[in-house]
Amino acid sequence: MGRNPLDCLQRPDATLQTCTFSTPTGKIEADRIQRQMAAQAGIEFVNVRSWFCYRDQCPSVAGNRVVYADVGHIWVTFAQHLAPLLSNQLRLR
Repeated sequence: MGRNPLDCLQRPDATLQTCTFSTPTGKIEADRIQRQMAAQAGIEFVNVRSWFCYRDQCPSVAGNRVVYADVGHIWVTFAQHLAPLLSNQLRLR
């Protein structure tokens, strides 16, 4: 993201559309490399991009939860929302 999602959400004219970001090109490439490295190491790769973005558009709000705390971190309540999904993907009990 080129700007802080919370700064966007706090603007008086903010909407879900104006605070939706395109998936950064670098992130797409990093995912591809990480997936390739995991395959080479025989490790399963859990692709979580769809948990944050749809058709390469990443909203700052999903449902009634703020997604991003800043440019590089997700909000605690969104992480708690995703915890069961990740647990399932990792086959944790």
